[in-house]
Amino acid sequence: MYTVVVAVFLSILAVFLRSLYGRKVQYRALSGLPGPPSNYLWGNLFEFNKHIEDTFENFVGLNKKYGPIVVLWPHPWKPLVVLAHAKFIERILSTNTHLGKTSLYECMQPFLGRSLVTSEVDAWKRIRKQANTAFQPKIFDSFIPVFEYHENRLINILKTKSQSGNIDLPTYVDLYVLDAVCELMTNVKTNFQETSDNGYLKARSDFLTIFMNRAYSWVKRSKFLFFLTKEHEVQKKCVVTLKKFSQYLIDTRKEARKQSKVVDNDNGLNKTVLDLFMDADISETNLRDHVDTFIVAGHDTPGSTIAFSLYELANHPEIQAKVVEESISILGKDPNAVVTIQDLQNMNYLDCVIKEILRYYTTVPAHERLLDEDITIDGITLPKGTEVSISIYATHHNEKYFPNPHVFDPDRFSPENVHKIQPYTYLPFTKGPRDCIGKTMAMLMMKSVITKVIRNFQLLPVSPPHTPKPTSEFVLKSANGLPVKMRSRIL
Repeated sequence: MYTVVVAVFLSILAVFLRSLYGRKVQYRALSGLPGPPSNYLWGNLFEFNKHIEDTFENFVGLNKKYGPIVVLWPHPWKPLVVLAHAKFIERILSTNTHLGKTSLYECMQPFLGRSLVTSEVDAWKRIRKQANTAFQPKIFDSFIPVFEYHENRLINILKTKSQSGNIDLPTYVDLYVLDAVCELMTNVKTNFQETSDNGYLKARSDFLTIFMNRAYSWVKRSKFLFFLTKEHEVQKKCVVTLKKFSQYLIDTRKEARKQSKVVDNDNGLNKTVLDLFMDADISETNLRDHVDTFIVAGHDTPGSTIAFSLYELANHPEIQAKVVEESISILGKDPNAVVTIQDLQNMNYLDCVIKEILRYYTTVPAHERLLDEDITIDGITLPKGTEVSISIYATHHNEKYFPNPHVFDPDRFSPENVHKIQPYTYLPFTKGPRDCIGKTMAMLMMKSVITKVIRNFQLLPVSPPHTPKPTSEFVLKSANGLPVKMRSRIL
């Protein structure tokens, strides 16, 4: 027994000394970089162990306060370099070298397993290749009937709800996008808009809130220490609800496939992501993980961006008028006109509006990567093994890259101005090999539903004036909602 105790003690001591040595090496390499003062024992733990809204504000403000390269110690033994520096960002994202994710994404694995977002590099390459067929341009036309069906349901709901007062956009937009994405990804129709059953959405929101709390706390990032918290029990219940829903989608699609041979004979054309992974003969657990990943990724970015877009159009009537005018020039005055892919691609001004929304309200505020080799730029070296957070929000709001960054201005992306944007400073879907696989589908969905809404409703600001409070639940949200008024529009 004594021997076992000594062996355990020596093992713990060895890990501690190794961590201490690693900290010393990295501290020496990064000691010249600016950042908030840190304690040698607990780093910057208490600076970010606050309410999530305050933590988000502090984190995205680091680069404004300390500069484009900031060193942070969220863990006493492991630094995090927060970047809003175009040259470093380009070096990291533009190559096949730094594709690995940091330990942060392990906190997502109870929900998403080892899938496209969370997997290691070799597995990610295989998954990406399997899923690519579902996002090829040749199938874009098949998206339109799905958009149209769920948009019409949304319009009918808004016509009823808008008569009784203000509309909180995320409440209705999130349900529309969830219905649309479930069908696009699995070919299963869901009914979230009419039932308003938010059990799934609440479980997901609770899980992502816990994830963000763990992101800013090295104590909660530890699997052992997190296991001892009440949040661990809450997370377990969330995962049960989330996995039950993905299993329902899988079972429903399996039954439909039994009834039809079309899916098996179309050489990949019109197959959903779920079909492609079913054909790959993977385990049921992996299948659920992939479904969860594509539903979350396909829902959160469009949902957040659509809601913020409609909100800003309500508060900028001159911009709203231009969007309406453009839609009339392309679709005429029938509010129920069905768009085509070509119509959506011709909506150049709406494209500028959405791109500015993606800058102004950066959907995913940051991405983390693990450096596979040293990077040296302008005499500054980030050593191999460093975890970096690419602060997309801070980059998008950097005066150097975007003059008057806190002004909402779609003309930044007009043909006359877009060339002024420096490479790797505009990153709504990231860039490089590990960019967003569904970015084109997301843009088409956002343009389609925004067009449908503004052709049916005049959007107006609420009184008294409302100011959003940005916070992050993995994607950017407004903690106090996004209320607008709606009136029926006659084109």
